[in-house]
Amino acid sequence: RYIFLEFIKAFLGSIVFVVGVVEITRIMDDLPKLIKSHVLFYDILIYFLAWLPIIAGKYALPVSILFSTSYTIGNFVKTNELFVMLSGGISFFRIVMPMILFSFFISIGNIFFNEFIVVRAFDFQYRWWYKMLGVKLQNRCNKYNFFMKGKQNTFYYIGSYDCKKKEIKNLYVIRIYGKRVLF
Repeated sequence: RYIFLEFIKAFLGSIVFVVGVVEITRIMDDLPKLIKSHVLFYDILIYFLAWLPIIAGKYALPVSILFSTSYTIGNFVKTNELFVMLSGGISFFRIVMPMILFSFFISIGNIFFNEFIVVRAFDFQYRWWYKMLGVKLQNRCNKYNFFMKGKQNTFYYIGSYDCKKKEIKNLYVIRIYGKRVLF
């Protein structure tokens, strides 16, 4: 329980730090253009708040798990607590098990968070950006580098698809016959 609480403190602190650093970087990059375009403060605030789930899901959670694990174990070594636990007969695996379990569940949760929340937040902030600047929304139906499954063990790799021209470039057809693969 003590190990878990120390890990949680480091984890929450590192999430706040990483989100803050990345958000400040976004502000420094985008704010001059927004101010030049005479965008309202409310619109700017909504735009930067829409970035928070994107930053948390894509950048902060993976880095925070890595940092907090290293920091917690390093802090236990620095204060000789790790040596005391090992001398007391507790295995290293058992010491780090709370951190491993927490990291595993956070990673699984992050997969769902990225699939359902981050995608919507990214789309919202993309649309909000063009609305703020008063620019017509660009075409986003073009697709790049994706696979599709066809019938009877046939797979298609499509390098790019232009939805306006209805044109496919770099098409590869892959067929699997037992242990043989044909291109």
